[in-house]
Amino acid sequence: MVSGVRFVFRRPDLWPFALFPAALAAALSALGIWASFGFVVPAVQRAFSSDGALGGTAAQAIAWAAGLGAAAVAVFFAMALAPPLSGPALERIVAAQEAELGVPPREPLGFLSEMWCGIRASVFGALLIVPAEAILSLADVLVPGAAFVTPPLKLIVAALAIAWNLVDYPLTLRGVRMRDRFAVVVANRRAVLGFGAVFAALFWLPCCGLLLLGVGVASGTRLVWTVFYERSTAMPS
Repeated sequence: MVSGVRFVFRRPDLWPFALFPAALAAALSALGIWASFGFVVPAVQRAFSSDGALGGTAAQAIAWAAGLGAAAVAVFFAMALAPPLSGPALERIVAAQEAELGVPPREPLGFLSEMWCGIRASVFGALLIVPAEAILSLADVLVPGAAFVTPPLKLIVAALAIAWNLVDYPLTLRGVRMRDRFAVVVANRRAVLGFGAVFAALFWLPCCGLLLLGVGVASGTRLVWTVFYERSTAMPS
């Protein structure tokens, strides 16, 4: 993680790409909030006040509550969509980190393919963490004493999902197949878990997940080419 911070910090040319996920999330959030209060609030207020069943004050209160709810949903989706849509920006960080490590250059994929790489990494991470966290949360309610066991398991699941998300960028950009990516992560599971635990702790801090995503991708790329590549034959040549 420290190496990733140091790498991005001393490369001002990469700062726009590292900040792009947070900037995109802020822009999408602002757009969603503007639409919520500019369109949802007036529409709901008209709907509840037009039939005369509610007074103006009650209709206005319902409309503002609906606007606040719509704004919260918009911010949630903005935060969720920003990382996968930032794939092309994060690819620049991956390429720069690989160049510094002396990794042979790869063929450029194109804008849409780079974005698709980001989407696939985010989707697979979500498919890993959401069902597992849901099952563990359900166990907290249904199984007596499970609350003593599930918190560390939830942390492990979150760490693995975040680590996968970060190391998947350089692996996917190199065209490594899913089963090979999974095999190389399993073969280096201790390094992956430790790596993911550090970023899981940082990503829980407000806004740090997006602000540190570029640093995480740089660190994940370094992990791939200094640990995975030396220890596994599943890496691309």
